[in-house]
Amino acid sequence: MVTSKKHLSLISRFRVNYRKASRQWWFVFVRIPVYTSVLYLMLVIFLSTAFSRAYLFEFLLTIIPKTRLNGVNVLLMGIDNTKDIQRSDTIMVLHLDADRHRIGVLSIPRDSRVNVPGVGLTKINHAYAYGGPPLLKSTVISFLGIPIDYYIKVNLGGVQELVDDLGGIDVNVSKNMYYVDQAGDLFINLKAGQQHLNGSKTVQFIRFRHDGTSDIGRIQRQQLVAQSLADRMVDLGNKLDIPRVITKLGYEMETDMSGKEIAGFAVQFRDAIREKNVDTGTVPGDVALIGGVSYWKPNISEMDKTISTILMGIDGSKDQVVSKVETSDSDASQDTRRKVTLKEIDRITSQSDSHPKPPSNSKSTPPTPLVVEVLNGSGLPGEANRLAAKLKKMGYKVKRTGNAGSFKYAHSMMVDWKGKVDNSVNLATTLSIDPGKIIVYDRPTKSIDITIVIGRDVVARKPTPSKESR
Repeated sequence: MVTSKKHLSLISRFRVNYRKASRQWWFVFVRIPVYTSVLYLMLVIFLSTAFSRAYLFEFLLTIIPKTRLNGVNVLLMGIDNTKDIQRSDTIMVLHLDADRHRIGVLSIPRDSRVNVPGVGLTKINHAYAYGGPPLLKSTVISFLGIPIDYYIKVNLGGVQELVDDLGGIDVNVSKNMYYVDQAGDLFINLKAGQQHLNGSKTVQFIRFRHDGTSDIGRIQRQQLVAQSLADRMVDLGNKLDIPRVITKLGYEMETDMSGKEIAGFAVQFRDAIREKNVDTGTVPGDVALIGGVSYWKPNISEMDKTISTILMGIDGSKDQVVSKVETSDSDASQDTRRKVTLKEIDRITSQSDSHPKPPSNSKSTPPTPLVVEVLNGSGLPGEANRLAAKLKKMGYKVKRTGNAGSFKYAHSMMVDWKGKVDNSVNLATTLSIDPGKIIVYDRPTKSIDITIVIGRDVVARKPTPSKESR
């Protein structure tokens, strides 16, 4: 009993002394770090699982300040760090539509032949090598004809980290892939078939390009990996350790976005994936060998349509411009046709050689061989045959020559039967024909690609000949 009374006495005295001490100013400063340590330990315990961290991140996303990104274009560049140089191996533009919870993605092949400011016509991935993100950004603005509001640069090492943190992704490898480049620090060895790839194997999969599909196949693989990543994130749900993923990606990422804008981007990207509202496309074009170098030659006219439909999500079918223009093809009298717009001419010529000329000692074959018809509408003898001979030397196939329905054409004109506007504008520029005089149809089954009607503006005046003047 004596011991119990002593203990009670000690406890009583401790309580009295504690109450007295708690009223002193110095005790507050001692108590603050103690409480802080306790709270810190509780937080560590709470965040000890990915499940809890994911819930915390979701909660933070709802309360932290965000900037709503609507109608914003973001340039995404994936950088391949080799032993010697850095290359922009992945170039994409993302359009964020906050109202529709939609994201449009347009992939740009790295071998695309574009006009790089201060450099000239070259591959677009050279822009990054010459001037980093700022030059690549200005090049894409000029090339696509749209504003770029922000950029995000991600090293491929970040992709490897992300895939590993997700536990790998499932991908169907369409063929055996083997390639070794010691100078480029590249080793690829993948077997065909459905596989579960880790981070290293995924990077090999998206870097491979040594097959017949070249850049386009590579972009398809990039889009396949992006879709697999999105599916994996959706499958993991709240089990995904988002804070850990973002922290690791932060070391491999560079951007000119503010914190609020990054938060807004993260939320919109998450919502678009959850609602499966992400549209993807690639800059259309053809492989072309120019000066002994292989390029992806973009089709600017088709690309602009892709930008509207895939990237921006705009239905442009109702904006068709119809122009009633007389042609020698009576069957086409009821077809929809239009004139090439000034905007198209400017876009195409700005991304092409000003006056493309064939080499003097060899033929220059167009990327897509065109079948041409030449009609003399000037009334001056031999002009159709003269132009036909010139076109044949340039590599075009001339199906026929003849006289136009009239010799009263003051200006030369062209009829683009299949809507290959890039080809017709470039050919018109080469032949000194006003591109504004091009009439565009959409008749893919027609045997002729382009009809050229020669007017009096491109030949010297001669005495008016008879009807047999071709």
